[in-house]
Amino acid sequence: MSQAISIEKNWIIFDTCTVSKISIIGNATSIIESISNQIGPFTAVITPLVRFEFLRKANSKSEFEKFRDYLTKTYTEIDLVSKEDRYDIHRLSSELACVCRYAIPNHYKHIDMTDFIHGGLLRRYPRNLFLLTFDINDFPDPIFELLHHESIKINKNLEIWALYKFNKGGFDNLYNKFKKRSRKFN
Repeated sequence: MSQAISIEKNWIIFDTCTVSKISIIGNATSIIESISNQIGPFTAVITPLVRFEFLRKANSKSEFEKFRDYLTKTYTEIDLVSKEDRYDIHRLSSELACVCRYAIPNHYKHIDMTDFIHGGLLRRYPRNLFLLTFDINDFPDPIFELLHHESIKINKNLEIWALYKFNKGGFDNLYNKFKKRSRKFN
């Protein structure tokens, strides 16, 4: 069921990699407890992009239904209700992409469209929206502030998950540098 973001509580976007890894673990109690200790109670959310990316991994109708049921039972899907809100998220995401491309180009190659949209959402709701990811290179400092990270064993591999929030000061600094650099070319 889709739901609009409320300003009264904390929300954490689980990206596709995180949804996939948690589905493998089966029980994410240790991750949830660690996060709750950092920010308090929260709602685990996914975006329509995460839903699409996760479901497209299904190899059969029964696997698709199993994945869909898992998502429905485990996560709340964010609904970008108004046209203005959608436009704002896209604008914020585009600005974020420009800053990443020109201010921190070594990170730009690792970041995909879904990550930019998530970054735009974090930028739109900086007070109470966070992101949980295992793709720690996709959310570069100083644009995103690393709040907490831990390692966890998944299929005999040691994986690191991280909790981020948007860093307005870090972004504004890079954005101002980007604007100055852009003026030089106009």
